[in-house]
Amino acid sequence: ILVTFLRDPLERAVSQFYYHKHNLGTFGESSVTFGDYLRSELSGFREILDNGIVWQFAWDQYLRKRDWKRFGDEASLYRAAIENIRKVHFVGFQDRMDAELPQLARFLGCGSHAEMLPRANATEDKPVNPVVETVDQANFERMAALDIRFVAEVRRTHRQGPL
Repeated sequence: ILVTFLRDPLERAVSQFYYHKHNLGTFGESSVTFGDYLRSELSGFREILDNGIVWQFAWDQYLRKRDWKRFGDEASLYRAAIENIRKVHFVGFQDRMDAELPQLARFLGCGSHAEMLPRANATEDKPVNPVVETVDQANFERMAALDIRFVAEVRRTHRQGPL
């Protein structure tokens, strides 16, 4: 059984930024902004920021060098991600997790989702509603256009069982 929860791509990137900034101390200084993070060339960040969700569902996320020969172009990459997520038996969304965990528990035949999956936020220093500058959001939207489209399409067509 395959289960996944998708997250809004911008929220995912902002969360990762705060995780690296506060939990890992990746940037070494506290004055690094989300915009700095988007422009960063630190190892591993490009793979997450540049359509990382679509690459992940195309089963190629963790290759440090993206295998464009395998897909040829963005349209083929996107189709591979859509084809693969259709094989997932339960697709949930992070922003609806409270409502969807009971559905997942029923789907898996568990008595209680609280017993099944403890929840915790690994980044306590992340603001509840972080402010993202308009220019940074626009830059991110260019970098993650396929991710944004993918999550929106899956959200539109999502149902339990293979899509």
